[in-house]
Amino acid sequence: ARGALPLLAAARAAEGARAALPAVAVAALTGLATLGLVVGATVAAGQEAGAWAALPGDARVRSVPGGTGGSGAPLPARLLAGPEAAADAPGVVAAAAGRVEDGVQLRGEGWGRRGRVVAVDSAAFAALTRATAAPDVALPVPGPGDGAALPALVTASVRDLGTTDLRLGTAGARVALRAVGDLPVLVADAPLALLVDAAALAEASGQAVEPTTVWLAGPGAGAAARAAAAGGPGEVEALARGTLLAERRAAPLVRGTAVLVRGSTAALAVLLALAVVLVVAAGAPERRATLARLGTLGLPRGALVRVALGELVPTTALAAAGGLAVGLLTAALVVGPLSLRLLTGQAVDPSPVLPVAALVPLTVAAAAAATAALATVVGTRDPARRPIRPGSSGGT
Repeated sequence: ARGALPLLAAARAAEGARAALPAVAVAALTGLATLGLVVGATVAAGQEAGAWAALPGDARVRSVPGGTGGSGAPLPARLLAGPEAAADAPGVVAAAAGRVEDGVQLRGEGWGRRGRVVAVDSAAFAALTRATAAPDVALPVPGPGDGAALPALVTASVRDLGTTDLRLGTAGARVALRAVGDLPVLVADAPLALLVDAAALAEASGQAVEPTTVWLAGPGAGAAARAAAAGGPGEVEALARGTLLAERRAAPLVRGTAVLVRGSTAALAVLLALAVVLVVAAGAPERRATLARLGTLGLPRGALVRVALGELVPTTALAAAGGLAVGLLTAALVVGPLSLRLLTGQAVDPSPVLPVAALVPLTVAAAAAATAALATVVGTRDPARRPIRPGSSGGT
């Protein structure tokens, strides 16, 4: 008898493992589907943020950049003032002019790099960001007692390098800077970028800061930008933020990845529902027999439904909730190494986004379990029976 104990223990262990496998399958499929949903939502949100970074407004008019990079020629005067001014076009509620220049020498204590400098009218630019869904930008204008250092908003990459003894070199002049805040993704689709007041930069450098870009906000911004570009052949170009976003999403790599993520997530959701149905079907004969006995004892059909739902739905939902947690944890760990910035057009990798759709796999699993439970009750025989009462059987 003692020799049979190991065999009995092994048999019970195998039975327990078989009972745990369905929960593991449900959790794994839920986790994978959740991971796909999080990655898809992160890419979509990153593309929106990347579009705002490249174009802080509903539309943009800028001078055509030169072949050697930099900022291009100053905008024609007709677009900045007068009857053709883009800011005065119908449907434009806010506008800001500025100079965007790449390849500017930026230096700090112990480092030197080339980056982007954006010089704007601080008040107009703040009004522009307030009129759109872009992050608000509040750039303080230096006062008489602020010293020689020019206030600047800097990106995280500049702050990581160090903001001590920060300065920029432009046209032979060196301008000392003072980092007063963080520059959001707005106009900072370059890793190293800073934002300064145009008038203050002109005064500090002793050189004029000619605008190369006008950002527009409002329902008529796109039409105003197109009209400005059509006014002079080849001197300016117009771009609407919606067009920019659509072009980026239509890129072959981005589009293919999006189709792959959506397709795989949908397939995993179908497999999840199928797995739940198959697990319930495997135990259906025993479950039907149990429900039939309960019915024979007088339990009404509604009570049988509640028994079946109480047996299947909570355990399935619990397994799916575990898979949801694992999927979210996995997404937090892998989103960074995936280098999703290559799909979003951002300078840095986007942060994981938790979409409401992440609850869809859990809902699918619970709904499949509930449907299978109802099917089990419907498939239970409803024998012509009467409740067993004392003295109701037998001939006496």
